[in-house]
Amino acid sequence: MKAGHGLGLVADIGGTNARFALVEIDGDHRRLITAEHLSCADYPTFEDSLIAYLRRVGAAPRLGVVAAAGAVRKNSVRFTNSGWHITPESLAHAGFGAFRLVNDYAAQAMALPLLDASRLFAIGPLASIGDGNLAVLGPGSGLGVAALIRKQGGDVAVATEGGHADFAPVDALEGEILRLLSERFGRVSNEILLSGSGLSRLHDVLQNIDGLDDQELPASEITERGLSGDHRCHETLLRFCSVLGSVAGNVALTLGATGGVFLAGGIVPRLLSILPDSAFRARFEAKQPMTDWVTAVPTLVITDTDSALFGAARLLNAPS
Repeated sequence: MKAGHGLGLVADIGGTNARFALVEIDGDHRRLITAEHLSCADYPTFEDSLIAYLRRVGAAPRLGVVAAAGAVRKNSVRFTNSGWHITPESLAHAGFGAFRLVNDYAAQAMALPLLDASRLFAIGPLASIGDGNLAVLGPGSGLGVAALIRKQGGDVAVATEGGHADFAPVDALEGEILRLLSERFGRVSNEILLSGSGLSRLHDVLQNIDGLDDQELPASEITERGLSGDHRCHETLLRFCSVLGSVAGNVALTLGATGGVFLAGGIVPRLLSILPDSAFRARFEAKQPMTDWVTAVPTLVITDTDSALFGAARLLNAPS
C-alpha cells in the first residue's frame, strides 16, 4: 500500500495470541487504534479470528499486513506452533484480498527504531540503541529471530529461522542437558529450550539430573514458583536466562547487530526481576576472541506486547 489516506489493519499472530489493530493512515503517518488481543484457541482458523475482531470494532478495511509466526512463502504461511494456515485464497474467501503476510519477527524488527525508553528495559550498562544493525529474538510459543538492516535509503527487515539453530552447551551441566534432550528429540535446537514448552523441558531435565522425578510443570507455574522463592524453579529460570544470553550473543555476532539486541516474546518480560542479576549479560559477552565487540552491543527487553503491530504498520506503505 502506498502512502495516502485511509484505514488499514495490522495483525500479529503467534501460537497463543492473535493481536489486531486498525491503522489510521495519513500520508507517511501511522496511528494504531482499537488494539485487541484474542486467544488463538478460541477460533478454528485465522480468518475466524479476523472476522470476529472486525465485527467487534465495526470496521471493514480491505488491506493490511499480517505478521505470522512461521516461514512465509508466496504470501502463505503454515504456523509453526499451531494448526492455523493462511493463504491468499483463504483470505480472499473471507473477503480480504489485499493482505500482505510477513514473518512476525520481521515485523518486530521493523518496530525497533520506534521503541522509546518507556517500552524498553535495559539489561547491562548500555541503555540506548547504538548505531548499526539491530536484532530481535524472543522465546514464546517458539523462538523468533530477525534482523533490521539499517542503511541509507531505508530499513530492511530480514526474517530468519534462527530459533531452529543447534543448541550449543557451554559447561558440563548444559552438556548433560543436551545429552538427555537428544535422547528425546534427536537434534536439539535452541527453541527446544528457549520457549514456553522449552522452559518446562529444562525444568524436567534438571530434576532428572538431580535424581528427582517430580511432576512436570507448565512454564507459567515454573515462572510463578521461581519468582516466589521455590529454589528448583528459581534455578531453572536462572539457567534459562544463561542459555538465552549465549544465544543472544550468537545472534549479535551472526547478524552483525552492533546497534543492539532486543528480547521480545511472552516469557522474558516476566523475568525482569531476575534477568539483570542472572548470568545473561555475562554469557552474552563471553564470546572470545570477540568479547570487546559484543560488550559494546546493548541488550534491551521489549516490554510492549503490541510492538510488532507498530512494525507491521510501517510495512503498510512498503512494496510487496
